[in-house]
Amino acid sequence: ALAMCSKGCSEPLRENVDSLLNLVLAGVNSPEQVVREAACVCLAQFSDHLQPEIIEYYETVLPAIFQTLNDPREDVQEKSCAALEVFCENLGDDIVPFLRELMSKLVELANCGKHNIQEIAIHAIAATASAAGKTEFMPYAPATLEW
Repeated sequence: ALAMCSKGCSEPLRENVDSLLNLVLAGVNSPEQVVREAACVCLAQFSDHLQPEIIEYYETVLPAIFQTLNDPREDVQEKSCAALEVFCENLGDDIVPFLRELMSKLVELANCGKHNIQEIAIHAIAATASAAGKTEFMPYAPATLEW
């Protein structure tokens, strides 16, 4: 519900991004799959509708997304790729310190053999490339062209 509120009620939520983000990040650590999925959906919605405030929290949000990219459940991985894609669209070169770890996991997911995860991982790679810029992304380009 919180994710959907960010679309229609973004202005009041922007004032409380810090406390709301703490709630969502707690969901990333939940033992329940459905809560981890909901946290990823919420991160995607926040990333889409709470701009530019959410970007200030990239040092907290990106590690949380990395954690869910490694989730054993495919549904969580898929939603975390979607959250990453939306978050990276507005991030810019702040992503550079995270590129090695991020690209390693996204290339792994893009090669996993599961079409739904491959598709969203490729979208996340594209958003990551756009955020990083040509020069910073170039070392990772060959691995993305192997498919």
